[in-house]
Amino acid sequence: MHIIKYTLTIVALLSAQMSMAESKLDPLIIESDIFNNHSNSSYSTPVKILNREDIQKKNTTTLGEAINYEPGISSSYYAPGTSRPIIRGQNNQRILLMENGADVADVSDISADHAVSIETINAESIEILRGPATLRYGPGAVGGVINVINHRIPQTLYQQPLNLDVQLDHATVSNAETAAVELNGSIDNLSWHFDAFTRNSEDYDIKGYADEDERENKGKLLNSDVDTDHYAMGGSFINENFLFGLSFSKLNSDYGLPGGHGHHEEEEEGGEHKEANIRVDQKQKRYDAHLEWFQPFANIESILLRSTFNDYKHDELEGDHGEVATTFDNESWDTRLEFIQHYSEQQHNAFGLHYIDKEFSSIGEESFIQPVDEDRIGLFAITKNTYSKWDIELGARYDHSDYDAETARDKDFSTASLSIEVINYVDEDSEISFSAGLSERAPHNAALYAEGAHLATATYETGNIDLDHETSYHFDLGIHRQAQHFDWQLNAFYNYIDKYIYLANTDQNNDGIADLVDANGVLEENGELTNGVYSNNDAYFYGLEGQLNTNLFSTTTTQYNARLFADYVRAKFDNGLGNVPRITPARLGLTLSAQYDQWHAEIDNIFVSKQTKTARLETDTDSYFMMNARLSRTLRLDNTDVKFYIRAENLLDDDARQHTSLQKETVPLPGRNINLGISLSY
Repeated sequence: MHIIKYTLTIVALLSAQMSMAESKLDPLIIESDIFNNHSNSSYSTPVKILNREDIQKKNTTTLGEAINYEPGISSSYYAPGTSRPIIRGQNNQRILLMENGADVADVSDISADHAVSIETINAESIEILRGPATLRYGPGAVGGVINVINHRIPQTLYQQPLNLDVQLDHATVSNAETAAVELNGSIDNLSWHFDAFTRNSEDYDIKGYADEDERENKGKLLNSDVDTDHYAMGGSFINENFLFGLSFSKLNSDYGLPGGHGHHEEEEEGGEHKEANIRVDQKQKRYDAHLEWFQPFANIESILLRSTFNDYKHDELEGDHGEVATTFDNESWDTRLEFIQHYSEQQHNAFGLHYIDKEFSSIGEESFIQPVDEDRIGLFAITKNTYSKWDIELGARYDHSDYDAETARDKDFSTASLSIEVINYVDEDSEISFSAGLSERAPHNAALYAEGAHLATATYETGNIDLDHETSYHFDLGIHRQAQHFDWQLNAFYNYIDKYIYLANTDQNNDGIADLVDANGVLEENGELTNGVYSNNDAYFYGLEGQLNTNLFSTTTTQYNARLFADYVRAKFDNGLGNVPRITPARLGLTLSAQYDQWHAEIDNIFVSKQTKTARLETDTDSYFMMNARLSRTLRLDNTDVKFYIRAENLLDDDARQHTSLQKETVPLPGRNINLGISLSY
């Protein structure tokens, strides 16, 4: 079976290269999506793009919140500074997070209390990819790829020597102040970029008590403040033949972890104990280089070499004096060489080589993963064929990963991925899509080498050096129809994961209850940690997603629109082991919007149902209703647009608990919030 699988992968990888032939090329248009210029589909299954206006309307502080409530997408929400996306029940290593096509290279996929180091406030767009397109970036992304696009390496020459964007914002729920600036411009063949922002927030308001069992500090979530600063600069030389660009960015973020975090207690005067405040001091420096050669040969549209070095570090601080308990450090190189071939008007191919080198360490009294280096090299090929009624896209990828651990046995894995997507254009208004894929994913370093108390999740984790890689067989069927006054889309999906990797609770005494242990992993009847060992077991996920957009009424100056969406995902372990934990409950949302001249208003109504399909030791989560509203006014003054806006969130001040959060019992979502802001574009 493995020989056949790897043979098919090698054949697919070679097919794009073997099909090269001389052909006349169309004029080049620079785009972020590898085949964006060569697709008939206006709304195909594997790609969802949020533009700058969409992102600014949501006005969120994390990537997870920015794309939350898109059909099939939710977030983990461990704390205000930490919110990682979840797609169709898949999270962590099964979703690749990218910035301008390179790995984010933080440690947010190891633990829910680690923040994603991507900031969206100056993002130009966010791409959500599934299907063959994901194989360009890495293996095993069965949930998809999320790629945040910004201008830090300019991809075009601007018409003006200076373009300026400024945003100022105040949020009442946490007394948060945000200021952001972005500058772009061009002189001759040089384009340049600078952006910076700062955000400072206090502990946010909540309805009632954070923990109903303790009933302390009503109306406020303690230790939920965030202090973040970020700046970036870059430039490019661009002409008809080449694009060469460099950029540098630096992030500093200090955020609290409310809810106790399960860490050690401090002793107060009089011998009483209190939960120690836990904070994370996060720092990242990122260096990017981009070299692209346009139309170097008659049958090659472009050659791209992209390399990124990330230097990431965060300290977990305890107590009033901020003593360093644990330091996480991750240095990584991400280098990709790819060739884009315009074989004919109907066929476009891409193939490339991808190399990643990571040096990870976790040092300190609460470290639970030993230092490990990872080297991975991958080969990928994607081909797209476009006909009058059909688009057919095929992708294949092969990766070899080596883990070099400091004290444990080294490991290596070879994985393959295959993917196909077919779109049939039934008529001018309708299309049907089908995609299928086989994706293999090697275990993450934590699954192999963890050994110790992971206090963020209240578990004692033990890695398993003998884990097998997991294999996902996933299928998606979609239909989309677009007419003059409405468009709608419906998708159904099924994903069977063979040897699904997860942290399994142990039951050494066979009493049907998960073992409890102390901080050293010793069985203890009243232990505070659940004992878990990383294991393989089969699991399956299935669900539905739907969306309807319609124009209710319009005139030359006025438009009234509505958007309705719903999604549902179900996930179970095979072999009678019950449900997969922390799965997003069914959701239903309705957005009503109105545009009159330069005024824009909209109201979001989102119902999140009660989750009762829980895993062992997991509790049900009540339903909640989230109502948000926004009103904005744009003034157009010569070359400048000035926008004033007011946004209200959780208008009903609901006590909302997110089922996907490990901290749902002690960390509710923020209460009623009013955002006041102004933005300027020149």
